[in-house]
Amino acid sequence: MANRLSKEKSPYLLQHAGNPVDWFPWGDEAFEKAKAEDKPVFLSIGYSTCHWCHVMAHESFEDGDVAELLNRHFVSVKVDREERPDIDNVYMAACQMLAGTGGWPLSIVMTPEKIPFFAATYIPKDTLFRRRGLKDLLPALQELWTGRRHDVTASADSVKQALAALDKPDQDAVMAGNVQEACAASLAAKYDAEHGGFGEAPKFPSPHILLFLLRYAHDRGDAVSRDMAVGTLKAMVLSGIHDHLAGGFHRYATDAAWKVPHFEKMLYDQALMVLAFTEAVRFPGLPEKDGRLLRESLTATADFVLSDMRRPDDAFYSAFDADSEGEEGRYYLWSMDEIGKAFSGDAAERLAKLFSLSRQGNFTDPMTGKPDGRNILFLKNRDAWRSGEYEELRRELKNLRGRREPPFLDTKILTDWNGLMTASLARAGWVLDRKDYIEAAEKAWAFIAGSCSYGEGQLKHLAERPAGGFLDDYAYSIFACLELYHATFKSAYLHEALRLMDVQIRLFPGDGGFYFSPQDDDVLPARQKQYYDGAVPSGNSVTLHNLYRLYSYSGKTMYRDLAAGLIASAAGDVSRYPSGHAFFLTAFMDMTGEDLQILWLGPEHDAGRGTEFAEFEDVRRSFYLPRAQWMAAAGPAERKSLEEAAPFIRDFPLSGDGPRIYLCSNGACTLPLSSAAELRKALGNLPGGPET
Repeated sequence: MANRLSKEKSPYLLQHAGNPVDWFPWGDEAFEKAKAEDKPVFLSIGYSTCHWCHVMAHESFEDGDVAELLNRHFVSVKVDREERPDIDNVYMAACQMLAGTGGWPLSIVMTPEKIPFFAATYIPKDTLFRRRGLKDLLPALQELWTGRRHDVTASADSVKQALAALDKPDQDAVMAGNVQEACAASLAAKYDAEHGGFGEAPKFPSPHILLFLLRYAHDRGDAVSRDMAVGTLKAMVLSGIHDHLAGGFHRYATDAAWKVPHFEKMLYDQALMVLAFTEAVRFPGLPEKDGRLLRESLTATADFVLSDMRRPDDAFYSAFDADSEGEEGRYYLWSMDEIGKAFSGDAAERLAKLFSLSRQGNFTDPMTGKPDGRNILFLKNRDAWRSGEYEELRRELKNLRGRREPPFLDTKILTDWNGLMTASLARAGWVLDRKDYIEAAEKAWAFIAGSCSYGEGQLKHLAERPAGGFLDDYAYSIFACLELYHATFKSAYLHEALRLMDVQIRLFPGDGGFYFSPQDDDVLPARQKQYYDGAVPSGNSVTLHNLYRLYSYSGKTMYRDLAAGLIASAAGDVSRYPSGHAFFLTAFMDMTGEDLQILWLGPEHDAGRGTEFAEFEDVRRSFYLPRAQWMAAAGPAERKSLEEAAPFIRDFPLSGDGPRIYLCSNGACTLPLSSAAELRKALGNLPGGPET
């Protein structure tokens, strides 16, 4: 019999609609019932493509004995973390306080007032060694609730106070003077020179860390940081977390050598990998062989998203599950028996050699840690990448895999992740001169502007629901508009970025940084400001990046002042843990470095972008100037629109005989240049201005 979750739209909640547990969605009904019956609330948070969420569901939430305990003694609430990141953020922070760890599934027991007093992640059904299972844990928690309420109240009060203190910045903290150096040094100390990446298993792609290293390498001339970033990208391309058949990257590796993945494919990982590849292929002095590898990986990742994760109306789906046919990784794993039956002649032997396959298997069972006869595809030999043999065997194996049951696809349309993917495609399209990528980004933005907006131009978090958005929805959407302007010079995108920033400032104000949830949101025990760059850069980190660019374009000192307040608010956290705030520090380097605006203005009576503009674009692609903001307007109509967003260009006279190009830095502009050749020469004389 279906429970209340059968009426929900979330794929994750619908996966639990047939459980014998009497689940409630998050809402007043559940908490009023808990108060009326004086019961604690059992809160379970997860997402549809999470392997361990599936394990706990099958073991426990489909089990009649566990359901009976939950239904008798608790009010049980299910939350999709991707649908309600505000709830997830608060209770993940509580879990880290109470249990010293975090992850999904997230299991919280709390008072009817929503204050937690117990937290854990995955909990087995039965007690294993010293790890208590739900069948033993739930009665103990119920006994604690009924017999030792004063202890529960004391624990909950301390958690509530700790949560409230999280958004209070250290008023005396200042950003450490060497914080960028400290971040680079910390990453160098953890760098795995043999396999790429940082630290030991599990290893996450963390592309925003690579973006920081590339920016730091450029600003400081630091070859070590460049080599760490490029080396990690190359290692991941050849590794098992890269899907060599369809493209795209799995969520993380369970081993230090990147061989064995955890098989989810998340939209945000693809977007961030595209951004990292895009930055790397532009880096000056990159060896041709490395450049080709990274460029091909960039296009393979972007093409995978456009082929497999795009809805017919141009929005992007959220994720592919780790499991298929009830088993983690089943879709991606191969036995030598399967290979031998499917490939004739020496093809099976060649394929085994190419992808390091064996009868013993290179994939280890997650429970026993031993090889189980199945193989994940990865390359040991870099020269094999995109070789004729690689392409031939990859195509054949992809066709064979196409007959399998594919992993579940979570079709939620999330505004923040769509904004990030839009920004990545726009940037990649400009860098590679791929008009199809830019067109896809523009269509995705049209979807966001239409289907992810409501009211007076405010953003939703989910396209399918009318509820208001969160900080990340605004930050990533503004980022998308800025990248679309950079790629197209259509000033409508710049206007939209400015408008959305004004809405963000109104909805999420804080003393310094921005809150994650709107100021009228009082459904949770605490509102949070987040600076930490986790699986994705935080909304505040992206906002700092956006504020810098908007100030550079518009000259509005309000944006500069907001950025300064944000930096002051985050200074303590960032200085204590620089490498955990890598994207924030990338934006911080922009804010504290020399600004540069480069402006192309077409002649007074020419509304087109002809040969001279094309020559300007060639020069623009030839230089790696990551801090520069480029602007262009052809003819009076474009100029008038751009002037409304960037009033300072009104100071530049129209030309009747040809385009004019201006370089501005720190409030001063050069005399006008009249050709792309003059611009090339001027840029070549700038610090850090050698051509790519």
